Parts: sequence; C-alpha cells; structure tokens
Amino acid sequence: MYPVHELTIEHKNKYREIMVNRDIQSSLWSVLKECNPRYIFIDLIEERFDVIKYNGGYITKSDAWEETNYSENLTIIPRLSQECDVLWKESFVSFVNNVKMVDENMRIVVIENYLSETYGDVNTQTAYPDIEYIKNINKKLSEYYNFISVAFPEIIRIEAYKCNNYYTDCKYEYGVQSSHLNDCVNRDIADLIYNKL
Repeated sequence: MYPVHELTIEHKNKYREIMVNRDIQSSLWSVLKECNPRYIFIDLIEERFDVIKYNGGYITKSDAWEETNYSENLTIIPRLSQECDVLWKESFVSFVNNVKMVDENMRIVVIENYLSETYGDVNTQTAYPDIEYIKNINKKLSEYYNFISVAFPEIIRIEAYKCNNYYTDCKYEYGVQSSHLNDCVNRDIADLIYNKL
C-alpha cells in the first residue's frame, strides 16, 4: 500500500511495533536498495485484513495494528469490497514497477499460500469454526494470485497450497490460527521453492 510517513505507532511487542512502523513508513524500498537481493519472496496472507485509509496513505489493519496504542477514528476499507480490489490491484502494479526501478533483474517469487481450513496433527484435523470466513478470504486471495499470473506472467509462482498436510498445528507455539501452517508443510514449501529456483 502507499506510505503514511508521519505516523509512529507504539506496541507492547517490539518486533510487532517495528513491523507496523515499517508498513507505515514504506521502508521496504530502502531495505531493497541497501541489500539488493536477487529474489523477493512474498505471499498474500496479510491481504486477509481490511485496509486503513489515513492522510493520503494506506495501512494494513493487521493483528499487530489491532494491538497498538492508536485510538483515533479511522477510515476502514473492507477487504471484500470493490474499492479494496481496485486499490489492491493498483498497489500491486505499483509494487512491481517499483521493484523494477530498484533493480530490473530482481525477481519476484509469489508463494501461493492460503488460510488453513483445518487445525490438528498428522493423524486428525478439525475444521475451523469460522470456516465460511476462511473460504471467503481464500477465494479473494485466489483472485489476487490469478491477477498476478495474468498481469505478470514473468513472476515465479509457487503453488504451496498443493502440498500435503496443509493444516495448522494444534500445538503451534504462537497460537492455533488459520494463518499459521505446521512445520512439516513449511519444510515441504521450502523444498518446492528450492526445486523451482
């Protein structure tokens, strides 16, 4: 999304504070110029959140944002709205163009991940109680991934969701959330990436 430079947020978790403020300051571009990586790996899991419109810019209304000290009234753009679709597509095109301006040889790799519909272990999985919400978000993410494939066929696409054991570990240390996959499938996804590149 577009930067909102003058806003600074405090958070009880220092790592999350850094992440929220990096989003606000759009500091990705300075990091890319400094590090000049060969590849940029992204997935769209954070695109499940609504978007905050603030002072000419946009911020992801993430879990980390929800835990900040910010209390002013905000203009929210719902994720599943037409307005958000248009904004997202414009932002992604801008992202790709900005990457090319940093280094035209830098490659973007999109890891096609979705929210897990189940949690459990290798023997038994249970559907999340908010399965309809998850399916609606996953449908939207699928539309975004398909847009990328059509608009930017040169972008490498890793179909992570096709891996076996695509579920959330019921004992995951950071909580049983549909955005957290288990360690086994994460290793399989890493192998997919390695073999594709």
